Amino acid sequence: MRAKSGKGYGGYRGDGAAWRGKGAGCVGSGVSGAGPGAGPAGTEVGSAVVGADGSRPQALSDQEFRDYLSRVAHVEPAVAEAYVGAVGVFRAIVPRTVGGRDEALAVFEGELRRRYPADQVPVALDAVRHYWYAVDRTRRGAAPVRRRDEVEGVIARATTLLRLQHKAYRTEKTYLGWIRRFLAFCVGTPIDELSEQHVRRYLSYLAVEQRVSAATQGQAFNAILYLFRSVLNRQIDGVRESIRSKRPRRLPVVLSRAEIDAMCRHLHGQFLLMARVIYGAGLRLRECLALRIKDVEFDQGRLIVRSGKGDKDRLAVMPRSLYDDLQAQVKACRRIYDNDRAQHNPGVPLPNAFAAKNRSAETSWQWFWLFPSDRISVDPQSGKSYRYHLHPSALQRHVASAIRAAKVTKQASVHSLRHSFATHLIEAGYDIRTVQELLGHSNVETTMIYTHVAVSNKLGVESPLDRLPGDQRRPGHR
Repeated sequence: MRAKSGKGYGGYRGDGAAWRGKGAGCVGSGVSGAGPGAGPAGTEVGSAVVGADGSRPQALSDQEFRDYLSRVAHVEPAVAEAYVGAVGVFRAIVPRTVGGRDEALAVFEGELRRRYPADQVPVALDAVRHYWYAVDRTRRGAAPVRRRDEVEGVIARATTLLRLQHKAYRTEKTYLGWIRRFLAFCVGTPIDELSEQHVRRYLSYLAVEQRVSAATQGQAFNAILYLFRSVLNRQIDGVRESIRSKRPRRLPVVLSRAEIDAMCRHLHGQFLLMARVIYGAGLRLRECLALRIKDVEFDQGRLIVRSGKGDKDRLAVMPRSLYDDLQAQVKACRRIYDNDRAQHNPGVPLPNAFAAKNRSAETSWQWFWLFPSDRISVDPQSGKSYRYHLHPSALQRHVASAIRAAKVTKQASVHSLRHSFATHLIEAGYDIRTVQELLGHSNVETTMIYTHVAVSNKLGVESPLDRLPGDQRRPGHR
């Protein structure tokens, strides 16, 4: 993790330690020795810190904790001193009679909020979480290798449950991948003995040593939660003390109309049509690829998105300028469909259990893809052969190449076309609720992010530089 140093407040000096900070980080003075419980420089800090199992492990020295913060967590030196000081405050505040870590952290937070400014509380809590992780890390020794068949048994049970619950194949791959990595991390512990402390250690490991994003850490947690609740039939609580990745605030990458036009000049055929559909209707990449013939309603002038994000259906606008191109695409699909029926090729996959109710739908015209693949593929879940839609990577490669050819310097992707759709609608004066509905957002706050990039200068402020007398572009000015 990284933190910013800045101006702060004096710590509570009656508890033997002080740290100073404000905002995301702080500048600390370490254990000060100004009160009871303080020791000389270099003494062990956190002697009252409880272990993951409620025990009192051997505490790290100040220097050992600093080494961890510098070499493993990559914390700036000034902030590391603040963390050492905060752990000293924790040692002085939290009684040795406190039991587990959750209880200790709750007691510490309550005392912090009573004695310190609110903006220092997250810093001190992060310091204690880092200390606990450092202690656990030093206690981890060589572990026996878990039997492969034990892991494969868990994976097989998880696979069966995921398919019984009709989880998407991407979800299945993601969950199984995280479950494997979590079990590998806890290799020295029998699967039946896995507990909350292992989850906390793994989440902290991802944040500190792997430095994953908040979204990736959340994805890992969801997969592990599924492992415990659905596969192992056990509840887990108390992951509050794990170190969490910070979720940065990022603005979406939005292309101007001129940039989109320049990019489209380097796309051809169905890839050009897909890019224009995504921008013109505000679809996600997979929503565009999953369109079927029955989802294109020319008479109504709309597209129907089936099983979008969150397994929700919604209506999308069909750009009038694409009517002719979409009708030509439907005719091209009809030729592929007729050839498949003449050659007795497999049909298309159907959602969930619909195939069992209507077997003939696999080979029916209305269920055929609008953007079919040019080859027959095997379903990795059922083992059956089908004609799928185009693979997402095909459009991603073509769009990336077109962006480079158009000399667009923004870090844009296919999804930037959806961002541009929303931003340009807001710039055109459409209300935020309409845009929310077209995008399929559950929360209007998600849509509100586009108001921050909707206009070039939303404040209407003229820079004072522009009012200086004389031509700013005079010779020699760069």
